[in-house]
Amino acid sequence: MKNLVVVESPSKTKKLSDFLGKGYKVVSSVGHIRDLPKSSLGVDVEHNFIPLYINAPDKKDVIRDLKKEAKTSDSIYLATDLDREGEAIAWHVAYVMNNDNDLKDESPSAAQSPSIVQLADSQNFQIAGKLKNSLGHNPKIYRVTFDSITKESVLDAFKTPRRLDMSLVDAQQARRVLDRLVGYKLSPLLWEKIRYGLSAGRVQSVAVRFIVEREREIKKFKKSLYFEIIGEFGSPTAMTSAIAIGATGAIGARLSKINGKSIYEKKKYDLFAGQYSVSCTAISSQQEADKILKDLKSCAFTVSKAEKKETRSHPSPPFTTASLQQSAASNLGYSPKRTMQIAQRLYEGGRITYMRTDSVNINPGFVKQVRNYINGEFGSKYLFNTERYYRAKKSARVQEAHEAVRPTSVQISAEKLPESVTPQERKLYDLIYRRTVATQMSPAVYSNSRVEIDGSKNEAVDKAKMSPNKVSAYTFSASGSILVFDGFLKVYHSKNRDVEIPDVKIGGRLNMAKAESEAKELTPPPRYNESSLVKELERFGIGRPSTYASIIDTIQARGYVKKEDKVLYPTDNGMVVNDLLAKHFPQIVDIDFTAEMEGNLDEVALGKLNWKKLIKDFYTPFEKLLIAKKKEIKKEDVVVLEKTKEKCPECKKGKLVVKLGKYGRFLSCEKFPDCQYARPIEDNTGEGNPNADQQKELDNLNEKCPECQGKLLVKTGRFGQFIACENYPKCKYTRKIDKKVGMKCPECGGKQGGEVVYKKTKKGRTFYGCSRYPDCKFASWTKPKK
Repeated sequence: MKNLVVVESPSKTKKLSDFLGKGYKVVSSVGHIRDLPKSSLGVDVEHNFIPLYINAPDKKDVIRDLKKEAKTSDSIYLATDLDREGEAIAWHVAYVMNNDNDLKDESPSAAQSPSIVQLADSQNFQIAGKLKNSLGHNPKIYRVTFDSITKESVLDAFKTPRRLDMSLVDAQQARRVLDRLVGYKLSPLLWEKIRYGLSAGRVQSVAVRFIVEREREIKKFKKSLYFEIIGEFGSPTAMTSAIAIGATGAIGARLSKINGKSIYEKKKYDLFAGQYSVSCTAISSQQEADKILKDLKSCAFTVSKAEKKETRSHPSPPFTTASLQQSAASNLGYSPKRTMQIAQRLYEGGRITYMRTDSVNINPGFVKQVRNYINGEFGSKYLFNTERYYRAKKSARVQEAHEAVRPTSVQISAEKLPESVTPQERKLYDLIYRRTVATQMSPAVYSNSRVEIDGSKNEAVDKAKMSPNKVSAYTFSASGSILVFDGFLKVYHSKNRDVEIPDVKIGGRLNMAKAESEAKELTPPPRYNESSLVKELERFGIGRPSTYASIIDTIQARGYVKKEDKVLYPTDNGMVVNDLLAKHFPQIVDIDFTAEMEGNLDEVALGKLNWKKLIKDFYTPFEKLLIAKKKEIKKEDVVVLEKTKEKCPECKKGKLVVKLGKYGRFLSCEKFPDCQYARPIEDNTGEGNPNADQQKELDNLNEKCPECQGKLLVKTGRFGQFIACENYPKCKYTRKIDKKVGMKCPECGGKQGGEVVYKKTKKGRTFYGCSRYPDCKFASWTKPKK
């Protein structure tokens, strides 16, 4: 009896073959074998949104081999990944095994496509179902899933095979069709109204909007100074000391109240992605701060409050995909994409459970193994008093009954991994391992101290000059925390450091050794980095564990977002496309609508919502809006980035506006096309026109053309200055003028005189290079230090 097992990754075949033994042939589909065509919409809108799948051009041999193996098999087990994507791959594999046409090159036509839907709706491929037609016999077909590639998990899965879950397939199919309709219908509009080559994505566009709106919020934010008062207090004498005998060190405290009222206030700002609050003092000028410092010199200080209490810190839940990506970014510096690539290798190597999950569940059997390990390795005091299980947040839409990301064996720490494991894999595994073990450990215990020190003017001195109600009172506060018992921190280390405050007595006197003011600036909300953007997407329910990394990678690859110094900035292209979508297609970039659509896809996955109805309800109004906007939107309005107060020097009537052209920003008259005035500008990325010193060099340019030996001239085009040969059009030599940063090249500047200049990648990302390129290959994403 021959059993055929189909997985999607070739790296799994050997392990599964070893686990299953003789009688099982394990082959790979090498990922997706069918998809929508790239050259056309691939969705039959007129016939109930039937997807017109074609075989992947590079999978012809794979499909042929799959069919060949199926013909000689008695049973077929589809063992692709356990998520919606894996379910869809399994369905496509079953389809090609049952269809002779899939060995041909032509795409299925509209006439053929109903058979695809018929297969899905009738659920032909079920447990104990039969594959007929092209195979010439009736092998049984089964679906098996496992969340870790270990012998125990795999063998258990093969004991309990199930039907293909067509609700999961439909959910994946619905997402694919939705994304295709949005992308292929909106992109031509962007080509027509902005520039050819631009594209829009259903979920990616929302991610871009987060970054665009944040950038505008930062620029709009009004920075202002505030001042804090810091005092250092010590004991006046040993006998009257407020500090306990034997204690060392002074107390550093901040002014927190004046006349019993807190000087700190929270300022709140309503942002696109929620509210942002920042704490500051009411001391808004140096003069105010100086007045307080002067006043403090005549104050006597006593301890008014001295509190100590014990607090407990509990371990975080085990990793989901999103929290793993965030932790790997902050602890290891890995991007979401890199994290998922490394985690994939760990999963396929049988070292961790499936890494695309939003669940915080851990198998009860594994929890017991972890607890036994902790008790044996660290002792009972480090073991939490009961088995600890976590629940996902109520706002999260947790998909299917997956486990959290955890190691497959608690006995194998990172140090015990074989030498074949790469350093990057070892580091990520260590993070996952420690986080998992920590979940069953005792909480960390801290001793927290809080001291308040009151300062009032000496009434004996001031009694004749002021009434008691005019006496100024200043309260300084200090707090500290000391780790008493490390608990789970023994394995999952914290970056927090102990801050110790000497023991003091209430009513005891203290001397102010010194006091000073510290100017601080009210800071705008921070820009997103890759990790914080993943956190935001998860918080609002946008995208899914399998899509976070690809979303962030795609918006950068398309040139809508650029990463500099680890934070994300919108490009001009990103801002223009976002503004068009936000103004004319608000649902596409609306957080709530996109999250609601994710919820609807979950309903499809649960079999509670028909996927075609979901598509129809979205597409019908979308199509009408698209038709209307093609007529309504004017290109000259869309490409305006901002307005200036400068009058047009040519027509004297219009104001100049900043527009986005093929080669970047430029200034144009708002009366265009009646007035054709335009000129290049320098933008805030350092690109654009040369600075004053570089302009002097260009004015005195004395170079020969490397192609015809003619004189090189500095010319100005619509999008800025460039260097060209005087013999144009016979000689077409030109070169771009890279704007100089104002420093020597760190590699060749001392000898050959190279200078650092701004350069741009093909995707529009700015970097720093050498003016002597290609002779000098220096390049850096970050600005070199002088």
